[in-house]
Amino acid sequence: MNVEWDQWYFLNIGIMLPSIAAFFYVLPYGYTSIDYYIFVPLALLPVVKRLVPKYTSPYVYNVAGIIVLLIILATLLNIYGFFTGIPLLSGIYIPLNSVTFFTFEMDIVLVSIVEGSLARRPNQAVGAMVGTFALLLEYVAATLVTSYQYYPNVSSALSAQMTAIGFSPMTPFLLSFYVADMLEAFAIYGLFIHGGLSPVSVLGTSISIPFPLNSISGPVDLLLLGTLMASVIFMVVRYYVGGESDYEVRLQELFLSLTIGSIAAIAVIVIMNLSGYAGFQFTLLMFFVLALIMATLITSRRRHPKPTGRENNT
Repeated sequence: MNVEWDQWYFLNIGIMLPSIAAFFYVLPYGYTSIDYYIFVPLALLPVVKRLVPKYTSPYVYNVAGIIVLLIILATLLNIYGFFTGIPLLSGIYIPLNSVTFFTFEMDIVLVSIVEGSLARRPNQAVGAMVGTFALLLEYVAATLVTSYQYYPNVSSALSAQMTAIGFSPMTPFLLSFYVADMLEAFAIYGLFIHGGLSPVSVLGTSISIPFPLNSISGPVDLLLLGTLMASVIFMVVRYYVGGESDYEVRLQELFLSLTIGSIAAIAVIVIMNLSGYAGFQFTLLMFFVLALIMATLITSRRRHPKPTGRENNT
């Protein structure tokens, strides 16, 4: 294997560290909620993509997605009796429940982690990390929300309502996931409508709802923070020492950006920790992110190629 590509694979894996860590943290909690008859064939798609001829490999995921959608469609038609008496089509069925949907999501996460680790472009690796990590954080919240003081009452009421509408089977882990999602939705509603964390009636229980990942701590905190810090370092190396001709200039700009960004981050943290702003941390953070994006767009300049000396020869 080419030495240069070995280097990129190593850097890509470093970028994907938060997603890899979150995946293996969630797996011991969620492995009983996975349908392995669905999970294993889809998890092997990256291998299949690299075994088939090159002219067909770009279509592996497209074909797999079409097949899955056709199976889901056939299942729906079978449920409503459209294929009754047709030998082949009437036998197509896949359980449409929370376990199946969770299995599909974990397959997407695993395949994205693999493809991000093998990506040729840094943007692809960063995009795969951000997407998978955002999804996995929801399941990390599910592992933490069970320690919330109102969890038994809220989970039992939610389970009863979901069972009543036929959304089952419901494993304990997936139930905690839906509870975490519901609490996050109510917390966001309270922040935007009331400007703070005001008491809300959730399925008959009056509680003041915080964000699960913001209010409940666990051993995973340090793991995710450490891997995120490492991922940023790998991103820096991947982008700025990637063989570009102007990497020295890019490293100088990076040093300035990191310095300014660190000062800004410290200022924001200080402001967010002031007692007078206790109910508006989320809003402040969003404004800071928007301001940072705007500043980046305004101050970024178009790069010009370095002079080659040919101009003087003309």
